[in-house]
Amino acid sequence: MKGLLIKDLKLMKVQKNFFFMIFAVGIGMAVFTDNISFIIGYISVVSAMFTLSSISYDEFDNGSAFLFSLPISRKDYVMEKYMFGLIISGASLSLSTLVAVGAAIIRRINLVSETLVTASGVLAVLLGMLAVMIPVVLKYGGEKGRVAIIGFIGVIFVIGLLAVKGAKLLKLDFTELAGKLASLQFKTVFGILIAAAAAALLISYRISLKIMEKREF
Repeated sequence: MKGLLIKDLKLMKVQKNFFFMIFAVGIGMAVFTDNISFIIGYISVVSAMFTLSSISYDEFDNGSAFLFSLPISRKDYVMEKYMFGLIISGASLSLSTLVAVGAAIIRRINLVSETLVTASGVLAVLLGMLAVMIPVVLKYGGEKGRVAIIGFIGVIFVIGLLAVKGAKLLKLDFTELAGKLASLQFKTVFGILIAAAAAALLISYRISLKIMEKREF
């Protein structure tokens, strides 16, 4: 499994210009826009997508058949994809949050607490995305998996749009709500997120493992 992880990290290194561009755009947004918290979701979600792209790279030109001719098990392969996804998601979320908080402090915008709340929400979205999309891509492959990814993002967008519309109809203030969430104890919120994420990822891992055990290469 260590070898698989090194393989994906080296593959990520080849795509370093892509990641530099993502962070450059994110930093530009932090400097020139007031919606600083948005860059957390932008950088984190786009970076986490590389986990799913790595599966497509493995399948390219019948690469999976060669990969499993090596002394690795299907369980190792599935476990490595989840570990790689957690590493990429955690690193991108941490870096983007630091950029957002730093921009808020430098520009003297009082959005630090809201930024941290946003980061917690993005964490839940990232883990949910990995839990849903890894089994889908393993099941249907890269092409159909990309369609499913677009559908997943579309669903999130629609939910967000409906939430905004509903808040306007009910005359709810998101700023006030974010302030109330920020006032909650961080340990409580973080504990709930970790417990929910652990349950979702465990179920997802078991599903992915069954999918891989049944696949033929």
